[in-house]
Amino acid sequence: MRRISFTAQALVSERQQKPVYWRMNHALNQLLFTVKKLSPETMTAYLQAIDRFDPESIDGLPSAMIELAYHAKRIGMELQCRPRAIFPTAEMMTATERKLIEDVFHAPVFDQYASSEGAPIVSECRFGNKHLHYEMGIIEIEPDGQILVTSFDTHGTPLVRYRVGDRMTSSGKTCSCGHPGPVIDSIDGRGRGYIVKQNGQKVFEGQLSSLVKVLPNSVERVQYIQNSERDITFLYIPDRTRFLSEHEEQLYRFLKTLLGSEMNVSLRAVDNIPREVSGKTLLVKQLM
Repeated sequence: MRRISFTAQALVSERQQKPVYWRMNHALNQLLFTVKKLSPETMTAYLQAIDRFDPESIDGLPSAMIELAYHAKRIGMELQCRPRAIFPTAEMMTATERKLIEDVFHAPVFDQYASSEGAPIVSECRFGNKHLHYEMGIIEIEPDGQILVTSFDTHGTPLVRYRVGDRMTSSGKTCSCGHPGPVIDSIDGRGRGYIVKQNGQKVFEGQLSSLVKVLPNSVERVQYIQNSERDITFLYIPDRTRFLSEHEEQLYRFLKTLLGSEMNVSLRAVDNIPREVSGKTLLVKQLM
């Protein structure tokens, strides 16, 4: 099936000038779109490429789908493609945003939950219930809702009862759709944070979370705080046994590349990043 996926991967060079912000994965018949180049100036090109490809399914970060749907409404663009289904993941969306995606892309939305740590998938059935799928591993839910993941498909580091930081509430019931997995009442802790650049472009969590990959496991946790239109505070908890002085300079260079030279970025090493009421540490906090 022809498939479109929205990803936070850096698919194109930062110096690229041509309006081509996607790459073809021929093995899967999949057109990959990077959210890193999504901005008010590029969205029309994204929508035109989607229509040309005429996907049978769309999946990935819903933040990109929502931004594109709003843009299509603003400019009065009517997409001609008719996918069979849309599968957003990793981020929350409101009922209004869900309806907007369905209206603009002309397909029903089936929400799903998975994690890069290899969590079993929770996906929505035709009756609107979210079911836990055991094919990829085991999810245990503690009394306070914390999720422990044991993955069946990680091939480097085994993950056994790994705490991913999200929370989940299980009904303990099954559904008349016939799927044997228990119905999940709610998935808590998923968010859709972003930083807004001066040109209106939004830098979403998928891009921001990739920052620590530039370092050799020397940062334990991070948080972005947008104080104003131009000012960002970056908090990080260093691993005292691994963090070197030059690592902060690497972090700063990465942040300036990601956020742009017009943003003022200050870095601060801390011992702790406070948790929210939900129990999860936010990656992005907006104070504007």
